[in-house]
Amino acid sequence: MIRRVIAKDRDAFLILIGVLITVFAAILDTLGARNVFVFPRLVGYSFLFFILSIATILANKFVRLNEEVEELNLGLEKKVEQRTEELRLSLEQVNRLKVQQDADYFLTSLLINPLSSNKNTSEVIKTEFYTKQKNLSNLKIEPMKLEEIF
Repeated sequence: MIRRVIAKDRDAFLILIGVLITVFAAILDTLGARNVFVFPRLVGYSFLFFILSIATILANKFVRLNEEVEELNLGLEKKVEQRTEELRLSLEQVNRLKVQQDADYFLTSLLINPLSSNKNTSEVIKTEFYTKQKNLSNLKIEPMKLEEIF
């Protein structure tokens, strides 16, 4: 406890004051009981100061904890806003890539018909083509975007 008081810990200082008052009152009560001098009993009252010092420490800790929670909430709100902005930018990029992918599929569908025709007339060599085409009805290409592609 002395180290904490030297380190200027306010809570340790308050406990030390409460303990010193209680010890001092106990010494006075002991001297009074031995008839060294006549003095009223003080230990009962000194415990009041000790309990008040502990109550003050608890109240101070509660206030500090409440302030820390408020600071953490503000920091969390800033982090949430920052992360939301990052996610919004990421979603915009994904949407741009999706439109580009749809345009690529559309161009591929335009090129697949002329390129997939089998013009092999040789009877020795057999040529087969396998083409799989994406359904173009679910592409989200705006007419304006198609004009930009061509």
